[in-house]
Amino acid sequence: MKEEKKDKEEMEAEEKVSASAQSESSGERGEEKKVARAEKAEKEEQTKSGEKAQESAEKESKDKEEKKGEEGAEKEKKGEKARAKEERKKPEKVVIRGVQLPISKKHSVYISRMIRRKTIEQAISELEEVVKMKRAVPFKGEVPHRKGRMGSGRYPIKAASYFIKLLKNLRGASMQAGFELERTRIAVSSANWGRRFMRRDGRRAKRTNVLLIAKEAN
Repeated sequence: MKEEKKDKEEMEAEEKVSASAQSESSGERGEEKKVARAEKAEKEEQTKSGEKAQESAEKESKDKEEKKGEEGAEKEKKGEKARAKEERKKPEKVVIRGVQLPISKKHSVYISRMIRRKTIEQAISELEEVVKMKRAVPFKGEVPHRKGRMGSGRYPIKAASYFIKLLKNLRGASMQAGFELERTRIAVSSANWGRRFMRRDGRRAKRTNVLLIAKEAN
């Protein structure tokens, strides 16, 4: 009986040892599986991060190429505009016409003589003085004598104001044509009768056509 008890105890001890060994081996296997899973997750994250980096690099390269293309197109447009400007030749003259102006032809003729062969700015400033009655326009015939070296003259305010408008238009057209205002002179300034209609009182209305031509001096 004692021997049988010993055998049973030995068998139970062996079973316990084998169970503990199995539990230890299963624990080691579980840890190995966890480590393998962690390594796989790290590899997947690395691959994902690499793919994202590649995508971002590709996007940056595409953006750079697009920017370069846009810059090249802008440069080409600017070059074309510059070429077009160079190809445009300056006109020989700039012409402004005043048609059917309600001013005196006589006054217009004397103002035309006054501003001829002068710069546009000088002509405008002198006519502004005429409007302010600080400068008289030289007239011929029986007209009052003015102070200073002017001699005989008048203050045709209405005609002078219309001429100032025409001269400002002439200045704008000259600038648009590329003329230098300091070198631009009024080459032609003339006044002629316009189409004069009859008034109610039987007299003809004052209508004058004015021609102004500016040229750039060499």
